[in-house]
Amino acid sequence: MPKHFMRIRDLGHSGAWEIIRRAKEMKETNYRGHCMDGKVAALIFEKASTRTRVSFDVAVRQLGGTTIFMTPAESQLGRSEPLRDTARVLSRYVDCLIVRTFGQEKLDELAEYGSLPVVNALTDQGHPCQLMADLLTIYERTPDFSKVTVTWVGDGNNMANSWIEAAMYFPFQLNMAIAPGYEPDQQLLALALQSGAKIFLTHDPKLAVDGANYIYADVWASMGQEEEQKKREEAFKGFCVDSELMSLAAPGVKFLHCLPAHRGEEVTDEVMDHPERSLCWVEAENRKHSIRAILAYLCPKTKEDADAADAARRLAGEGLRPDVVCVDPPRKGLAAGVVETIAGMAPDRVIYVSCDPATLGRDVKRLREGGYLLQQAEAVDLFPRTGHVETVCLLSKLNTERHVEVELNLKGLD
Repeated sequence: MPKHFMRIRDLGHSGAWEIIRRAKEMKETNYRGHCMDGKVAALIFEKASTRTRVSFDVAVRQLGGTTIFMTPAESQLGRSEPLRDTARVLSRYVDCLIVRTFGQEKLDELAEYGSLPVVNALTDQGHPCQLMADLLTIYERTPDFSKVTVTWVGDGNNMANSWIEAAMYFPFQLNMAIAPGYEPDQQLLALALQSGAKIFLTHDPKLAVDGANYIYADVWASMGQEEEQKKREEAFKGFCVDSELMSLAAPGVKFLHCLPAHRGEEVTDEVMDHPERSLCWVEAENRKHSIRAILAYLCPKTKEDADAADAARRLAGEGLRPDVVCVDPPRKGLAAGVVETIAGMAPDRVIYVSCDPATLGRDVKRLREGGYLLQQAEAVDLFPRTGHVETVCLLSKLNTERHVEVELNLKGLD
């Protein structure tokens, strides 16, 4: 069965984190991959776009694939042909569907009857690709989400819904200032709160931004709501993110916007163009990096990659709790999702055999974040007369009841 990227909550905790970490890694290494070599992605857009279309097109090409772009005038998506028939036909032509449309039910039907990955490039119910770029932008600056407060100011629209879903897997505080009558999906909100998400909903923007590290705005009238523009402008008076509202947030607060922005409505020029506070352009760039990570997640580079990740998840799902896990990955190291799954299994020890010191160091750091300490490392000269070396490491699970970390600052001492 193909994997899909439809809603953030469908990813699960490990899947969501794997994509964010992989996106950061891809950005830092200027990654160019081959997981889509020889593959064709169909971009079916019933809604116009600049960033989504270009970022997907570039991402697919940088992973070795090619794209076909289709507009409503060039497709029969749900019109003269049933969606289930379209899904079955396109599954025999292309390797991935990237769909930007109105109703979420269209994506669900394409995924149900097709035999290829389906990616949600925006619906009226959610915009998960944009949200992953937003999370990457925050993660680059504040990797510990538990210390982050995000404030949403505006309409309870598709982006608001995606922020609510993200709060189910990332432990930030989400404050939402939304005008009366424009609240987000109440069923989704209840589900998120039940899962433990930290969400505070208010009609007062000034109350919502108190202590915020990141303030997020979006247009008040989304595509298809143009006739409501005047009505919404009246409803959202006082919701414009300006310098005064930013001054009520935490020191160093940053501004985010998914774009395009209606300057002078939901945000002022001063905030939008602020050289230190505005992250809008970095956020837009991160669309490309997060999309590459999403596509790599859906289309693993090799069968071995897929087998390793799937096997780890399957064993964890079966409740396996081994005493020792031994890994011997290729030079590229372990996929982020495999590291997280191993940590979730909670073995007492992990033995890591590596032929690449760089990826070994990266994965040891990841395992450290998962509660494992490096106890011993031995270099083995398996490649005589070369600069290569095999390294065997022993990591043990940290006993938090007995372990105490002490940090000494000796600066200024005689």
